[in-house]
Amino acid sequence: MIKAAASLILASLVVLVPPSASACMINRLPADRLESAYQQDIIIGRAIVVVQSASYIREMNRDMHPYRVTAHTARAQSQTRLPQTTQFERGWGSAACDLGFAKPAVGDRWVVYFWRDDAGQAKVWEAFPLAIALAADPSPAWLADD
Repeated sequence: MIKAAASLILASLVVLVPPSASACMINRLPADRLESAYQQDIIIGRAIVVVQSASYIREMNRDMHPYRVTAHTARAQSQTRLPQTTQFERGWGSAACDLGFAKPAVGDRWVVYFWRDDAGQAKVWEAFPLAIALAADPSPAWLADD
């Protein structure tokens, strides 16, 4: 009986917690994210990519409508080899600190920033639409030539 009452109270508390309590605590702007990543030497390379496909991977739920993008590298700046084709996901909503960029169309250009995982593989760290990256990247000169 006590367990049942405790479970009921816990369940009601979960329902009563406002959505903002589960939201991202610190949703930093692209410029802040990049500045911090450069200072911490997280980024090993970056590439301008052209979207080949983009599709939703789940149904919309509140502000979450995640999508997966497959893109081909148009130009890369790196001291390391980066993948020619890459995938990334966006649209996971404010609780995941997602910035809310719309699902891109085929042919759109984005900038993908890479980091190295524990196995030494280049992985997508962050991705921004080209215009956002141009405004946010502290050293965007290589981006502007495209």
